Amino acid sequence: LKRMKTFLLDFSAFLDSFSAFLVALRPALTCFLSFITTFFRVIGACFSSQAVTEEEAKEEALFVAGILDGYDISYPVAFRMDSFTYDSARTDSLDAETKTKIVKTFLDTIEEEGYQGVLYGSKDFILTEVLYEKLLEDTEVWLTEEKPVPDYPYHFHMWEYAQAEKIKGINGSIGLTISFVDYAQR
Repeated sequence: LKRMKTFLLDFSAFLDSFSAFLVALRPALTCFLSFITTFFRVIGACFSSQAVTEEEAKEEALFVAGILDGYDISYPVAFRMDSFTYDSARTDSLDAETKTKIVKTFLDTIEEEGYQGVLYGSKDFILTEVLYEKLLEDTEVWLTEEKPVPDYPYHFHMWEYAQAEKIKGINGSIGLTISFVDYAQR
C-alpha cells in the first residue's frame, strides 16, 4: 500500500454556546491553513461535532466549509461525534436515529459545498451509536481502531491505526492514518 503524507486538520466548534469564540477563531485557523498548505501535498479536515439537531449540524458544516474555502483541500472532511470519558457531552443523550440524521446532514452539507465527506469513528461508535445500515451505503468511513488487523465488519476507506505516536520534530503525540483511497487523484 502506498502511504501518503497527509495532514488532517482537527478542530472543534460548539456552535450553540460559543459563537463569539468561533468568530475569533476563524482568523487563527485561516492563518494556520495558509501555513500548513505550504508544506503538505494533501490536506483534509476532521471536525469534532457537538451538534444536537440537524440545523446545528448544517451550521457546523457551513462553518467548516467557510474556513476551508480557498484552500486546496484534496482529502475528505471528516465528521466525528465525540463523547468524553470523564465528563458529559451534549450528544450523550441523543438516540441512534438522531445521531444518524446529524451525521447525514453534516456530510450532505459538506458535499454540497464541494468537499468529500467521511464518517470518522471507532467500530463501536459506528455499529452502536448510529444506524450504520442507513449510512454505509452512501458514506465513506475513516475507521479508528488500534489493532494489528481491524475487526470492523464493513468496508472502510481510511484507517487510523495509532493514536498517540511520537514523530521526531513534532511536539506532542499524533495519530497515524493510512488511506486506501488516493483522494488527491479523485
